[in-house]
Amino acid sequence: MLAPQELALAMSLALGDRRESGLTIATAKNELVTREQVAAHVRRILDDPKAANPRVLRFFRQYFEYANALDVFKDKPKVFVHEPRQLVADTDRLVLHVLAADKDVFRELLTTPKSFVNYTTAKNKQKGGIEEPKPSVVLNPVNNKGQKGVESVYGLEKRVPEQPVSMPENTRLGILMQPSWLAAWSTNFDNDPVRRGRWVRERLLGGTVPDLPIGVVAQVPNDPHRTFRDRLTVTRDAKCWKCHQRMDELGLPFEQFDHFGRFRTSEPVLDVAATEKNVDKKGKSLGPVYREAALVTAGTIADSGDPKLDGAVKDPRELVRRIANSDRARQVFVRHAFRYFLGRNETLADARTLQDADAAYVASGGSFKALVLSLLTSDSFLYCATNTPNTPARATK
Repeated sequence: MLAPQELALAMSLALGDRRESGLTIATAKNELVTREQVAAHVRRILDDPKAANPRVLRFFRQYFEYANALDVFKDKPKVFVHEPRQLVADTDRLVLHVLAADKDVFRELLTTPKSFVNYTTAKNKQKGGIEEPKPSVVLNPVNNKGQKGVESVYGLEKRVPEQPVSMPENTRLGILMQPSWLAAWSTNFDNDPVRRGRWVRERLLGGTVPDLPIGVVAQVPNDPHRTFRDRLTVTRDAKCWKCHQRMDELGLPFEQFDHFGRFRTSEPVLDVAATEKNVDKKGKSLGPVYREAALVTAGTIADSGDPKLDGAVKDPRELVRRIANSDRARQVFVRHAFRYFLGRNETLADARTLQDADAAYVASGGSFKALVLSLLTSDSFLYCATNTPNTPARATK
C-alpha cells in the first residue's frame, strides 16, 4: 500500500491542483494508513461546499470535450451573437448544477431538458457581497445592428431570469445538444457528423474507429446545391465505408442543428435555377439564391456491443435517450472516470475495481461522488506494484 505521504499527494492531485491541507495534517498524525481513513477524507473533500475541486469539473470538460468550441474559428454571424466562451461557461454551469444534485448524473447530463443560458454571477455589494445571477453578454441597446442575443442560439426569444431554464419542447436534450458541444464538433462553415459520430462511438459506446489510412483524401464534395447528408454519401465507397459505417449513422442525427448549434427543421441549399435568373438588367449576377431543403435526422446504432441498443433512431433525442438508458454506456462512462482519476488506462487486473465502481454508482442512485469514492479507495489506487522486492514504486499521481 502507498505510504501516507504518497497517498496524501495522490489524493490531492486526484481531486485538485495542489496539496490538500487536511491530508497533510492527517499524514503528520498518522491518520492516513487504512482504507476507511482514506474514504473519510475523500468524503470530506467532496462534500465540502467551500472546497474547489477543479479536477472534477475538468473531468467532464475532457470527457465531453465541449470546451473545444473555443478553438473552432467561425465568421461572425450578422443576425445573432456567437460567443463560444459564454456557450462553454453555460455548459460548465449545467454540469455543476447536475453534480450538485448528484443523482443519476450520467443520464441527467445526457437527457436533461434544462440549460443555463447567458448566465453568470456577480457580487452585490449592497447586499453584503452575495452572488447574484446576471446576463453575461449584453447587446448594445443603441447600436446592436439588429442582432439577436446569445439566447437565440438556444431557441429563446429573450433571456429568462430564473435558471436553469427548460429548452423549447422537442428541440434539445443534455450536453450533446448544447450549442457548445455542437460548435466544438463542427468546422468553420459546416457541421461535422463524421467526428460527432466517432465521438459517440468511442466515448459513449466504448468502440474504436481506425485512423484515416495513408493516401486517402478525406473531403466532402463542395456542392452547395446538395444537403450535407447527401454530400456525405461519398463515404459509402467500399474503401471508406468499412470505417465510416461506425461513425456516420451516429453523427447524422445531429444534423438537426446547424454548425452554430441552432435547432432547425430544414437546411438551406443553393437554388441553382433561381441563382441563374437572379441577375440585373445587364445580366450581372446579384448573388446566390437559397432554398430550404427537407431535413433528414434519422440514424442507426449498430455493432454497439449491446443488442438492446442497436437499431434505427429517428432523431438525436431518441439516439441520446437510448444510449443514456443503457448499461453499456454507463459502464463506459465509469471506465473513463477510472482513467482520469487514476491517471492511467485500465488493465485486466483492474476488473474488480471497475465492477465495484459501477456497482457503487448504481447502488447510490447515480452519485458521481460515490463513483469517485469507490475509485479512490480501490486496490487499484491504494496499492502499486514494486519494481524489486526491496524498492517500492512511487505514486503515479
